[in-house]
Amino acid sequence: MSEKTELKILEWVTSPGAREREKGVELFIKTYENKAKSWIIKKGLKDFVEDIWMEAAHLMIRAIQAGAYQKMPGVELYTYFHKILSGVHSKYYNRERKNKQNVEIDVTDESLKEINTPESYLQLVELLAALEYCLLQLKPDERELLKDKILKGKKLIDLVEKYNLKTYNNAKQKYFKLKKMLLNCLNTREI
Repeated sequence: MSEKTELKILEWVTSPGAREREKGVELFIKTYENKAKSWIIKKGLKDFVEDIWMEAAHLMIRAIQAGAYQKMPGVELYTYFHKILSGVHSKYYNRERKNKQNVEIDVTDESLKEINTPESYLQLVELLAALEYCLLQLKPDERELLKDKILKGKKLIDLVEKYNLKTYNNAKQKYFKLKKMLLNCLNTREI
């Protein structure tokens, strides 16, 4: 895409006039829709192509209007949009896996939208999607142990009996091993 097109999109989308904003959104759609939808299909979520595209485009337009996106020399608008698109794709992908495996992290929680900027909200959504992905890599009983300890605040001594770990030291070792596996997974996903 040419830099002139990018500048037109940015100018029109941030314009005070409704007609110019509409033209900016139309130009954004015309420029990126096919490329984004092709990428989504390649990633294997063809049933959700339209939903993912619409949500990502909406977030990008909001980011431009809120001033969260600033044009940088040598960096295309699509690069920033692709980061948003990847985050939305991860959310849908993890939701599909969660439906099959019952991992409960809600990345659509409305209270998350109260974070200061659209960019920080997107970073949090990305983190939650990565955390959800990493939890899905563990066995169901391992996920439950981590959820009991971290989310429910249960003591290790209480988990010994529930997970048949025999001793407190076994529970402690198991918990730290799982925590390390989770952190390693997050690190490989560059979070």
